[in-house]
Amino acid sequence: MDSFSKFFRGAVAGPLAALVLAVVVGSLIAPNFLTPQNWINVSLQVSSVAVVAIGATLVILTGGIDLSPGSIVASG
Repeated sequence: MDSFSKFFRGAVAGPLAALVLAVVVGSLIAPNFLTPQNWINVSLQVSSVAVVAIGATLVILTGGIDLSPGSIVASG
């Protein structure tokens, strides 16, 4: 039980709760929100941003700061 309460006091609980709330509200408002086709569309739209974000995160973690991914994504 200690690890369970530790999880909810950590930095992950807030964003996770917001994500769950957004999915619940979206599924109540739009009837097609939880369909497989919608999840495929969302995944396709997020994939390019996710690749750039992962690359930028690795650069920042290694100590370098590279501001070019934002301009590359904006121009493409």
